[in-house]
This record gives sequence, structure tokens and C-alpha cells, in this order.
Amino acid sequence: MIKFIADVGSNFEGSKEKAKQYIKICREIGIDIVKFQCWEVEDLFSSYHPAYNTLKEWGFPLGLPLEWHDELKKEADDAGIIFSTTPTQPYQIEKLEEIGLEVYKVASGDLTFYPLLDEINKTKKKVILSTGMATISEIEMSLNRLKSCREVVLLHCVSLYPPDFSEMNLKAIRTLKENFPECAVGISDHSLGNEVALASIALGISYIEKHIALSRELKTLDASFSLLPEEFKKLVTNVKQLEKAMGNGKKIPSLREKGERFWARRGIYAKRDIERGEIINLSNVLFLRPCKGISAEDIDFLSGKKAKRKIKNGDSIFWDHVE
Repeated sequence: MIKFIADVGSNFEGSKEKAKQYIKICREIGIDIVKFQCWEVEDLFSSYHPAYNTLKEWGFPLGLPLEWHDELKKEADDAGIIFSTTPTQPYQIEKLEEIGLEVYKVASGDLTFYPLLDEINKTKKKVILSTGMATISEIEMSLNRLKSCREVVLLHCVSLYPPDFSEMNLKAIRTLKENFPECAVGISDHSLGNEVALASIALGISYIEKHIALSRELKTLDASFSLLPEEFKKLVTNVKQLEKAMGNGKKIPSLREKGERFWARRGIYAKRDIERGEIINLSNVLFLRPCKGISAEDIDFLSGKKAKRKIKNGDSIFWDHVE
């Protein structure tokens, strides 16, 4: 069963109460993991970065303050969904362990930030690792740093906000599954709409991560490419329907199809009166639905046999009619 991760990102607008509101919404729409991001500008950007001054002057925290995590985790626990966060510095791990964080998320940009991975590795917890911008060799090296973790989930990701459909490279999901069979594979999807996430189901994903926002008009970093709650709910519903449609891969009739076989498959009927002793061949038979007697697939076995008795025009032909 596919798991859903809702990434609130900066969409809580620096408000603890709004962060709690997102948790309640996620519970209502069937989200499995609600995720925040734990960062401050100074933890991520040098003053040389072109975004540094803009982010410093934003007006509210864009990452969830570390000191709020305990209260919000309890909120998620009460809601019955898993609380996760994306740490950005090794020192944060000690606090996150104190509150009993179950799942760590590593951002694509930190896939090669080994001091952070090493600290997470010490926890032996489950890790969800986004692979945007990464090569196979980089992913291999990152997994080597996370060997003690009980499970690592790899998310195919394109680190553009949003990416074009032509940039999504969904077939890379197969590459991840082939190269890392020990890992569950999912998608962290920043594209607009639900099409990419739905298409990825056919490639065997186990996780879908999308951003969530109360409005796309929010003055945050993530709102423009986020799903609204009603859109996320529709995604959850559609994915569950498609999961049922994927089936088990065995090419056999479904239970209801078995009943339809009688009416849909063709049987062999007399095209005209066939007299006793007459040879059965294509000139004196018809292939019609339903298959009451001999199936059309057995015509090669039936051709050349003699009628044991008269077979009336339009009657089904059975094996006891011939010799």
C-alpha cells in the first residue's frame, strides 16, 4: 500500500497554530506522514548566496523552530499520523531523538552532507532520502553512511520548483529499484497537479510526497507548487483506486470475468442441418456466442469428425454428437 507524505515546508507561515492546523487536515485526508523542515537561514546559506538577504528579511520563520517540534509531534501522535522533519544540522539530531522522532527526512541538497548523515545513522531510525540532483554513485555513498538505519526509502526527485513534465524522468524510478533492491522507492513530486504522482504508480512506487498548502496565494517559498487540501484528498482517493486497478500481475480472469466467459466466448453451432455420417468442417458450422457446446478454439479437433446423429440447424455441437 502506497504511503503519503505531506510536506508542509514553509506553508505554516511561521505560526505554531497553523502548523497544528496542517496536522489536523492531514489526518482528515488520509496522510500517513506529515513533514516539516527544521532550518534557519544561517544554517543553510552563506552571505554569498543570492537568496541570503531575501530569506533573512522574510518576516517569519520559514523552517519549523526546533523548540516547537516536541509539541507538534504530540499533536501528530494524538491525530494518529507520523510526524517527521528534515533536519539541516547534526546538532539538531540530539533534540529530535529526545522527542522520539520515528522518521528522518534528508533533503536532496543534503544527500552528500555526510556529517548530518552520520549523526542520523547513529539513531538507527528509518530515513527517507530524496535523490534530486543525485547520481547513482552519490546515492551509493550516502547509503553507505546510513548502514545502521533500520530502513532507507529513496525518493526520486527533481530539484526544481516546479519542474516541467519533460524534466521528470520517471523511468529513473525503475533505475533506483534495480540498483537498490533493498530500499523502498517513492517519488517526491514538485510538479504541478497530480498527473506525475499518479503515473509513477505504474512504476512500482511505495511512497508519494507532495507539498501541501492552505492556499497557493500564501507568501511562502512552497505555496505555488503545493497541493490544496482538497487536491491532496483527491490524490489519495485516486491512488487507492489505481492501486486496486494494478492488481497482482497474474494474467488470469477475474472472478466476475469467469462468469462472462460463457456469454462472451464463441461456441460451434450447426450452420444448417447436418445429417448423420456427414463430415464436420468449416462449410457447415458457425461460431457464435455463447459457448454452450464445443468451443471455437477446438475447431481443429472437430474438423473431419463424423456426425453420430442429425444435428439441427442452429444447434450447439457437443462432443457426444460426433465420432
